[in-house]
Amino acid sequence: MKRLSHRVEPTYGFILYGILYFFLSMLGATGGGLLGILLANLIGLGKQSVAFSLLTLGLSLAVWALAWWPFFAWIRRKRSNARSLVREGELCDATVATSKTDRAAQIALKLAMGLAGSPPNVHWERVVFEYRGKKYAGVAPFDSHPAQGAACHVLFHPLAKFSLAFSPAGRAFVTKTHAVA
Repeated sequence: MKRLSHRVEPTYGFILYGILYFFLSMLGATGGGLLGILLANLIGLGKQSVAFSLLTLGLSLAVWALAWWPFFAWIRRKRSNARSLVREGELCDATVATSKTDRAAQIALKLAMGLAGSPPNVHWERVVFEYRGKKYAGVAPFDSHPAQGAACHVLFHPLAKFSLAFSPAGRAFVTKTHAVA
């Protein structure tokens, strides 16, 4: 379960956002330091005193640490959603339904999936499936170009943002599904 949930929300994504968030959290640290300076001046501490430095540094570090709380809450929420997909999702039988207009979008899709780390020999096809009487569509990986109506499987939960599409070889790929009218 852990491996599949990490497929949906991989650790490297959190690391990349964490690097960006580190620089944004430094704004909070700077604000905490300025607040420490103002507070130290109101109290009347000398600028060269140890108490002035400790107060300024302490407030700066406290605000910086508090700035990370929303980031870690976001990680917990994203990982929890991925675990609920794997734990509570249902494996749906899907069929290939790639139309001629979908073929035009295949170039952009293949480029995007390649940049996201998808192997170059994987072919992404539009698939449709039903879940509790409602029709959904998404894309699924295949090792070769499948015929219309070829079968595959999608792990789906209606509350999850992403689903897992399985290739005939059994590899799981993250895909975004949507309701079809």
